[in-house]
Amino acid sequence: MPDDIARPDPDILAASIAESLSKPLTEARGLPAAAYTDPGQFDREQERLFRGGWVGVAFSHDIPEPGDSIPMNVAGAEIVVLRDQDGQVRAFHNVCRHRAARVLQEPGKGLKSLSCPYHSWTYGLDGCLKSAPMFEGPGKGPTGSLDGQAYGLLPVVCHEWSDFVFVNLDGEATPFEDYIGYLDDRFANFDLAHFPPYTHHELTLNANWKVVMEGVLEVYHEKFVHPKLDYRIGKNGEQTWNDALKGDTMGFIGILPDGEEDKPLGALPRVPGMPETGPAVPDIFLMFPSTSINVMEDHIVRTLWTPVSPTETRWRSCWYFAPGAADDAAQRKACDEAVAFWLEIRNEDAPLVEEVQAGLSAWHPTPRNTVFSPYWEAIVRHFQQQVVNGLR
Repeated sequence: MPDDIARPDPDILAASIAESLSKPLTEARGLPAAAYTDPGQFDREQERLFRGGWVGVAFSHDIPEPGDSIPMNVAGAEIVVLRDQDGQVRAFHNVCRHRAARVLQEPGKGLKSLSCPYHSWTYGLDGCLKSAPMFEGPGKGPTGSLDGQAYGLLPVVCHEWSDFVFVNLDGEATPFEDYIGYLDDRFANFDLAHFPPYTHHELTLNANWKVVMEGVLEVYHEKFVHPKLDYRIGKNGEQTWNDALKGDTMGFIGILPDGEEDKPLGALPRVPGMPETGPAVPDIFLMFPSTSINVMEDHIVRTLWTPVSPTETRWRSCWYFAPGAADDAAQRKACDEAVAFWLEIRNEDAPLVEEVQAGLSAWHPTPRNTVFSPYWEAIVRHFQQQVVNGLR
């Protein structure tokens, strides 16, 4: 069995791979096949990237009102994300401090507390233990001698940004302001909160999360896979995007092709901050490891990409349009067409990332390390460097 898929050493992404990735793009070689298939590699990524850094786990509008709560598994951790009575988003480990049962099994609306189903230990929305009935016998008070703070649910560091809820499970990630700083500056003049959620879609792909993310980031395949995506190369062969490679933030910023200066306005209001007339170009960004935002001229797409297993990835996307768009027939039609366009793109991508996964999982007589197009795939190399750096 070749080295790239045979029971890899725990240091599969060793210094030699980091060195190879740092070479000029025409010479650089990237991650080996085993990085996309090995369960041990997946476990290390879960520990170091998804528990050790910032990861988007929910949309803020999933929990719009005080007491709204959702349980979830994030990188092997059972957590609950909720909105407390003051309207603040909080996250806690969804594990009772008594015998470790989960305190919340299904999403809740307007809850006043979280109660363990086993022995009725009850926690406030601030995580504090409020009641441990009969823990020291009948008539001994709500918690007996237990300290409500000391025996509260363990908190998880969390942060809201642009309708995303991010968490950092180990509490040791870079400050969130540093993590998100580039996009804060990039979108400083855009009122991204002005557009409410319109609709959601989700799907599970049979592919490693890195295969999926690399497909999201690179535009090389678009000419061959997406006939409706014709804006990466202008009519005169000019490049219509610039890569933006800023540490944990990576993506591309549109450049208006020649001849597009007089493009007419569409049926939908533009994102506040976009030019009110004339051309507008898209921004598409990944917040490493697996949260993305697409800011188009008249809508926004936010997506949570979640690794499920070494060979499964689930995405959940929300589309946002101008207030009232759903109430106007012409605008609603334009909204539905925009959503259908993106779903068509996703459906075209799905079988191909699964084909890549099948090839990476197959026996092969020679090692298969990523080869990068020098014109198109600097962003894929950057993504792989972030993976390697995060694991070292």
